[in-house]
Amino acid sequence: MIIVSKCPADLPQEQLERIVNEIAPQPYQQMFFTSINYMELQDLGGKAVDTVIDDDTTVFLLTGIANARPLVSHIKKQTLHVIHHNYPDHHQFSLKNITKLADDFAACTSQKKVIITTEKDAQRLEEQELLPLVKKLPILVLPIGVSFLHHGQEFNEIVTDYVRKYREHYPVY
Repeated sequence: MIIVSKCPADLPQEQLERIVNEIAPQPYQQMFFTSINYMELQDLGGKAVDTVIDDDTTVFLLTGIANARPLVSHIKKQTLHVIHHNYPDHHQFSLKNITKLADDFAACTSQKKVIITTEKDAQRLEEQELLPLVKKLPILVLPIGVSFLHHGQEFNEIVTDYVRKYREHYPVY
């Protein structure tokens, strides 16, 4: 199987075919295309929140991921007021980083403001030295999921059939 991930949700059929031709899978290889599916906002504990992001909301976005452009685009569909604290991929947030975020957040005069980060980055906010400050901030997490553009059910069936066929040789503990 070949899975092309992070495609635009509205990838035109002709572009999809162009990608298939460029990759040129072998006859025994099937190709699937997926896109990012942004889920509902959660608090740092993983509990769903009812926060609504709209034109009046200022979003402080905290990221340490390789490519934040799709996330920024997603948030800018809801509000143009985005202040991005952008760090390199796998960045270990320091007390200085989080203090800057807290100071910027406090200085913002917007009546409606929130801090959003990714699931990946939220994990790095659990460092002991950061927790006292992190706990004082209204940080929300935006989880992502994956949606198949086409043939998602077919993908699930292939995986399920494979597991059924070979589970006797590879027991799950």
